[in-house]
Amino acid sequence: MRVMLIDNNPDDIILTTRELKKEFDDVEVLEILDEKEFLNALEEEFDVVITDYQLKWGTGIDILKKIREKHPFWPVIMFTETSNEEVAIKAMKAGLDDYVLKSPKHFIRLSVAVKVAIEKKKKEKELEIYRRELEKSEKKYSELWNNANDMLYLLTPDGTFIDANKLTLNTFGYTKESLGKLSFKDIIADEHLEKALNDLQEIVSSGKEISQEYLCKTRDGKQIWVEIRSHPIFENGKIVAIQGIARDVTDRKRFEEELIKKERKYRDLFENSLDLIVITNLRGEFIEVNKTFEKVLGYSKEEIIGKNYREFLPEECANEIFKEYNRAFRSGKNIYGIELEVFAKDGKKIVLEGNVRMIKENGKIVAFHGNFRDITPRKRLENELKDSEEKFRKIFELSPSHIAILDENGVFLELNPAMKSSIKLDAVGKSLYEIFPRDVAKKRMDYLKKMFETNEIIIFEDSRNGEYFRNFLVPLELKGKRYCLLISKDLTELIRLNKLLKTIDRINDLLVKEKDITLLLRRACEYLSTLEEYYSVWVGTLEKNIVKTIAYDGEKTPHPGEFDVQGCMLKALQKDGFIVQNIKDREENCPFYDGDAFSCIVFPMKVDDTTKGFITIHSKILPNGEEIELLSTLANDLAFAIKAFELEEAKKRAFRQIEDNIEKFAILVDQIRNPLSVISGTAEMKVKNKEIAELILKQVEAINDLVKRLDDGWLESEKVREFLKQFFR
Repeated sequence: MRVMLIDNNPDDIILTTRELKKEFDDVEVLEILDEKEFLNALEEEFDVVITDYQLKWGTGIDILKKIREKHPFWPVIMFTETSNEEVAIKAMKAGLDDYVLKSPKHFIRLSVAVKVAIEKKKKEKELEIYRRELEKSEKKYSELWNNANDMLYLLTPDGTFIDANKLTLNTFGYTKESLGKLSFKDIIADEHLEKALNDLQEIVSSGKEISQEYLCKTRDGKQIWVEIRSHPIFENGKIVAIQGIARDVTDRKRFEEELIKKERKYRDLFENSLDLIVITNLRGEFIEVNKTFEKVLGYSKEEIIGKNYREFLPEECANEIFKEYNRAFRSGKNIYGIELEVFAKDGKKIVLEGNVRMIKENGKIVAFHGNFRDITPRKRLENELKDSEEKFRKIFELSPSHIAILDENGVFLELNPAMKSSIKLDAVGKSLYEIFPRDVAKKRMDYLKKMFETNEIIIFEDSRNGEYFRNFLVPLELKGKRYCLLISKDLTELIRLNKLLKTIDRINDLLVKEKDITLLLRRACEYLSTLEEYYSVWVGTLEKNIVKTIAYDGEKTPHPGEFDVQGCMLKALQKDGFIVQNIKDREENCPFYDGDAFSCIVFPMKVDDTTKGFITIHSKILPNGEEIELLSTLANDLAFAIKAFELEEAKKRAFRQIEDNIEKFAILVDQIRNPLSVISGTAEMKVKNKEIAELILKQVEAINDLVKRLDDGWLESEKVREFLKQFFR
C-alpha cells in the first residue's frame, strides 16, 4: 500500500508512519514537505493521502481540492487540531473522506480511518464505472429506439402510452410531451377500434403475443394501415406493460385494394405472362409477383409478399438491384434493357433482362413495376460462344502458321504473332504494297482479287528474301462484310532441302563418271554454289596438315592455294566432325570471315577415320539438321571418291613398275646368255685341261638352267602384263 503523507512536523510524520506500519505490513510512505514535492507526487499512484490541515505552503483543504481535480477516487484523510472541528466539517463537505484529531489518544483511530476511506473510495469508483456503463447502455438503447426503421412504443395494460420512438411520433403527428395523455384507442380508426381493444384485452388475459393489421388515424385525421406486433412485458410474473412494433403498410394495403379492383382486367395477363412480373414499393418490399416469378425463382407469394427483396438475395446482388431501381427513381423515368443476376430459392443463378417503370399516384412515384424475362439459356449460349471465340483466338495466336485477315483492298486488319514475326513489323492498317516488294505485292493482290471474285479458296506459292511460302486465301464473311483469311505456311526448309537433294544427285552422278578428282571437287563446288541460300562454297584437300585449295565460289576473301590447317578447319579436325558457327562465334578468329554471310559450316571429308579435306559453306541462313546430315554424307562420299582415286593411282603406278621390271628382266636374260656362250666355246676350244674344261662347262650348264627358269618366269610375267593392260591403259 502506498501512502502520501503531507506534514511539516517531523515528529508527527514519525508517529503517523509508526502507527500505519503497526496495522499494515506492506505500507510504503512517501513524505511530502513542500508544494513542489506534492505536485510531483500527483503524477504517481497512491492508495491513500494523509495530510495535516495547517501547512507552511497551504491548507489541507487546498491539498484536497487539487487531489480531487486530478484523482477523484483517491481517499484523503486530514489531521485537524482538537479545537478546530469546524475546519473538519468544512473539509468533509468539500469531499474529505475522514479526519483525525491530532492528539496522541486519537492516533489509534488512524488505521481504521484509512481502511474505511479506502473501502469507501473503492465502492465509489465501482459505482462510477457502473454509472458510466449504464449511461452508455442507455444511450445505445436510446439510439436504437429512436433510429429504428419500425415504430416502437410501450403501453400500460389499459392502453395508455408510456413511451414511443421518433418514427411512431412522426407517423401519427404527436409529441413526446403528449404521450402521457395519449391512449391506444386515440390512434385506431373507429371501424377497427373494437377489434383493437379486444386484441389488447386478449394480450393482457393470455399473456401471448398478437400480430394484426389495423386501420389507424393520425392526429390530423389521415387514415393509414399499420401492421402491429404486440407482446406483453412481465415483472415478477405480472404484466406491467405492452411493447408494440409497428410498420406502416398503407402503400401495400392501398395497392392491394387497387389490385383487387383491377383484378378482373389484367389478372389473367399478369398471372400467365411468360415474363416475370414483380411490383415493389419504394422500400423494396414485395407487393405482388406473378406465377412465372414463382416458377422461375421458386418462391411462393406467401413467402415473399410484404418482405424486402434484400432478405432473399446476397448483398452484392441486392446492391446491384438497388442501384438500377434507384437510378429509375432519381431520374423519374422508366428504364429499359437492364440486366440483373438473381438467385433462385435453390441457389441457382438466374439472369434476367427487362424493364422497370414507375407507378405514380397524383404525380408521385409510389411503387415500381418490373417486367423481366429469364435469359439464362441465352446467356449460357453467349458464354459458350465467348468460350469458343476465346478458344479460336488462342488457336489464332499460338498457331505456327502465319495467319492474317485482310479487307478487299489488301489492307491488313489483324495478324497473329507468327505472321508479325515473319513480316518483322506491325502491319495492321498497312496494305500489301506498303509491306512487300512491288512484284510480290502485285502477285498477291491479283490472287486476292480472284478470291473475292470467285468466292473460292485460292492456293499459290511465292517467295521473298530467300524464303518460300504456300499461301491459302480463304473467303470470310463477318457481320455482313467480306474479308480474306490469309494462311501462309513456310516451305523454306522443305524447298531448301529439296534443292539440296537435287544438287547432291548431280554430284553423285559425277562420283560415278568423273575420274579426275580435281575436276570432281571443282564441279561439286560449282554445283553447291548454285544454291542461292549458300553465299559461298570452298573445297580443299588435306595432306600432312597442309590444306590445298581445290575450288571456291563466291568468296570475297579467297583462301590461299596452300596453308597450314587452322581456324574452323582445325576445330573440325579436332572435333572429328562438322562444326557450325554463327557470326559472333567466328568473326574474330576466322581469317576468311565474310561479313555478308550469317553462318559458317565446315564439313570434314572423312573416310576410314582419315580426313581427306574440307568443304566450307558460308550461308545466309543456318542450315537445319537434315541439311547438315545430307551435306555431311556428301562430304564423306567425296572423301571415299578421293580415296578410290588414290587407290587407282597406286594401282597404275604398280602396273608401270611391273612393266618396267619385265622389260629389264628380258634384257638381263639376254645379257647373261651371250657371255655364257663365249665361256662355253672357250672352255671347249682353248682349255687343254679336260678336268677344268668339264668343270667350267658344268657351271655354264647350271647357269643356263637358271637363265631358262628366268626366261620361263619372264614369259609368265608377260602374260600377267598383257592381262593388266586392259585395265590400266
